[in-house]
Amino acid sequence: MAVTIPDVVAQLEGYLSLPTTIDYSQFPPSLVNGVCDDCSVLSCGCLLSENLAKQLSVPKEHFKCPVCQNKDSRLLKPCDSVRSIAKYLLSLKATLESEDTTDSHGEQAQQQQEQPNLTFLSAFNEVFTEVNRSDYNDNNYSYKSSTGTSQHSYNSRDLLQQPQPSQPSLRDETSTSPTSNSTVSSIQYIQKQRTRSSFQASNLTKLLSASPKFEKVMTHNKNSQQQQPKETNKELIFGKNFPFFRKLYQYHIHHSKFFPKTKLFINTGISPGLTRLALLSEKKFEVFSIDPDSPEASPELLCCGKNDGEYGPSYDVHRKISKEDIVRSSNFADSAQDSLELLSNWEHISCKVTENLLVIAGTRGFLRVLDLTCDGRCLYTYQCKFPIRCIDVSPDEKFISLGVTGKDKYTLVEQAFVILLRLEIEDATVDAADSVSVNESSATTNSGVSRISSTAASLFHPVTSGSSAASLPPRRSLRLTAFPFNLPYRDPITILQFSPNSRLLTVATALESRFLTISIADPSRPALVMKSQRKLDTSLESEGITDVQFFPDNRVMTLTSVAYNSVPIVIDTNITSISGTEGIAKPKLLLKVDEVGNTIHKCCASPRGDSVAYLDRSGTVYIMMCPKMGDSDNKRIVIVTDVANSYTSRESASMRFDRSGYKLYILDRKGLLTIADFTAGTVEDHSVTRCKIIS
Repeated sequence: MAVTIPDVVAQLEGYLSLPTTIDYSQFPPSLVNGVCDDCSVLSCGCLLSENLAKQLSVPKEHFKCPVCQNKDSRLLKPCDSVRSIAKYLLSLKATLESEDTTDSHGEQAQQQQEQPNLTFLSAFNEVFTEVNRSDYNDNNYSYKSSTGTSQHSYNSRDLLQQPQPSQPSLRDETSTSPTSNSTVSSIQYIQKQRTRSSFQASNLTKLLSASPKFEKVMTHNKNSQQQQPKETNKELIFGKNFPFFRKLYQYHIHHSKFFPKTKLFINTGISPGLTRLALLSEKKFEVFSIDPDSPEASPELLCCGKNDGEYGPSYDVHRKISKEDIVRSSNFADSAQDSLELLSNWEHISCKVTENLLVIAGTRGFLRVLDLTCDGRCLYTYQCKFPIRCIDVSPDEKFISLGVTGKDKYTLVEQAFVILLRLEIEDATVDAADSVSVNESSATTNSGVSRISSTAASLFHPVTSGSSAASLPPRRSLRLTAFPFNLPYRDPITILQFSPNSRLLTVATALESRFLTISIADPSRPALVMKSQRKLDTSLESEGITDVQFFPDNRVMTLTSVAYNSVPIVIDTNITSISGTEGIAKPKLLLKVDEVGNTIHKCCASPRGDSVAYLDRSGTVYIMMCPKMGDSDNKRIVIVTDVANSYTSRESASMRFDRSGYKLYILDRKGLLTIADFTAGTVEDHSVTRCKIIS
């Protein structure tokens, strides 16, 4: 018989027919099957209506299954897939019934006369024969029915095509062929079934598109289908280019008022997500925003400010915090006036930037946490009794580490220790006219843990006439918890570096070139898990260990030094091999990078784990690629570009790979941003140039 949509619906009803209720009018009672939209699964594996299962589960949870006669069956869970199909089938059936009622009885009788008794195979053979004789290049085909009242048009992609003039037409064949009536009727029938099926599909689309969840899924699938070919193409280009071919983008993000003179910054920073760039001078700071997916777009100024509390989206529009607000959002205790006097003469030393925070360490032991989501407003001012030598911020923005060298009160012996600050930032709904809660400060003498809380909803004094309290951005509150702990050595701390998972902290010292790894999974009880030492160099040109970076696996790390015969190395910390609570791992040397020399200031590990970027103090940027760290025979080293030189490691440029490892970002102390893109094009592209190969 001919395949129609009502036949398909009837067959689906038979397949989806499940026990829905029990007919007690007969004796014995019998099950009534039907399409139900509340299909559920029993513990025995049978499917039936949830309403029926609840009736059978009274008064006991276990009941006799009406399908398989299992005596210990119970309701397990709903079957969502069958429910969705049943709901769609019921809606489709209702749509068909509504369409059938709107048609007139005369049209139904005419359609029944036109539909012959033919099989699906004969109709397919007739259509296939007609397709073979038709021309696939014609635009459309018009056909008039025997009544002369309806006309159907088909384009060149339809199954039925317009015949060539040299070939006999369909009307001529139907007049001579004894089976012409059957042929024309079968073609008409297939056309009408096709039109009706397309109409039903449009109703299904309308039914599904009414759901917002379906729209989200379709939008996500469409975006993923568009992004997947791009990512695949980039991965192929990267495999061909890296590390030998790249395209360079350069941007002067700081524009000086005096064109011939180039301003030099004391420190720079790049956020882990590559969306923020920071430039720091002795009195000012500037933060720029950048799109890591569009290297051709130049960075834009996000916010800027000064060390006296001024901040804003630009130097023309800025605000300033009053002294009362500085005291409220600080750890100043009884000597608030003395701290304000010291704060009036402090200068910046170093900075670290994340996606939402800018942390600046300065002279006189001051540390400031700035909110980048609020135009660089100061969230908190922390004062340490001893000078701060180095800082770092965890990638998850939950911890700040301070490297401090203090003196014993009685013996006057210097001692290196680390202060770990835990950040808790919350959104505040306090307006500018509301009162500010008083600072709460408490110290625990036994554990050495001090808690500092600050409500950052403070009053501001606008400098420009155009700013008002109503135009202030939303404010957030910050709570700090300090965890100080000593190191087993008196050597001053020069480097602090968090691991990618923010659970490990690496510490490097200056004179003896020691490097340690401390577990901060429990900040109140830090544990030393690895320690080692590099070669000593007491010459005046030596800077000791200059940088330490973890690989994405939080186990392998690379170290750089400026010392005699101290080339960069890649080591395995062996932290996972520790047995016991007090065990200390001994690192294993995996690779030496002799080709780049022993005057390396910075390093950066790729998130792919197979390459490392090194920065020489002369400004030369190297990339070392090794598919397997430890296999020195397969390592490749190239020179990517040259940036501004530096005299100390603190002045050196900042480097970071993007999240896919396709691009390398370098920001030097002259405010020049250099992007080396290894997926910008193929070797045939003139903008893609070759790197200088070292080995």
